[in-house]
Amino acid sequence: MIPLRCTHGRNGDKDNRCTCCGVQRRLGNIFAKLEGDESIKRKPVTVMEWKEARRQGHKKGKDNTQRELTSTVMTVAELLDHFQNLLDICIPHIQEIKWIKHLQDTDFSKMSKDTILIFTDFAALMALRARQAKNSSVDAHAIIANFVVLWNKRIVDAKGKKKDESGEEVEYEEKVTISNVDVFHFFAETFEKGKKNDHQMHNTCLDEIIRIFRARLGELGVELKHVIIWTDNAPHQYR
Repeated sequence: MIPLRCTHGRNGDKDNRCTCCGVQRRLGNIFAKLEGDESIKRKPVTVMEWKEARRQGHKKGKDNTQRELTSTVMTVAELLDHFQNLLDICIPHIQEIKWIKHLQDTDFSKMSKDTILIFTDFAALMALRARQAKNSSVDAHAIIANFVVLWNKRIVDAKGKKKDESGEEVEYEEKVTISNVDVFHFFAETFEKGKKNDHQMHNTCLDEIIRIFRARLGELGVELKHVIIWTDNAPHQYR
């Protein structure tokens, strides 16, 4: 992982990032070269940029829009300035993703026989509509909760083939860490598009998963003691 002082700045000051390694040093040299040449700075270039594009329809008196990859013409100077602004957002964002991945890997590496590791998220809201709708028909709505459960982590012997230094294919054996992976999809009615009962559904599904894996681990002679859950941290969905 890149040190936090490079991505988030010293003591959290994003304007005081470390420039002794990696991103700033390498890109800084490129930026300096391009910005030092006036003929290059004024040169127009065509780039692809995410922009709000107009869609059909209106809402509250305004045109509907959605983000689309759009062709745009700008000068090299404008491109460099735009790219630098995006980097200020992207660099700490990628670091935070890597930090989350590091924590997830840590949870898996320390997972014991009496622990299950759960990754969960809600899918898109479904509109349930009759094939033949009447004039006063109202759509029903449903939500989907997805759970990926890792359990029964263990070390097994694995065999494979690889090429040695001379290019010859040889067999080898090694110990690898594996686990069982089960995927669950739960469907439930929701009262409205706002999905006001997400947290109730999540807790009900979680109770069912714990019941299932208490039984499965019990068949292996193991008592379920710990449940680790990873979500997207939406407070109204998980209480």
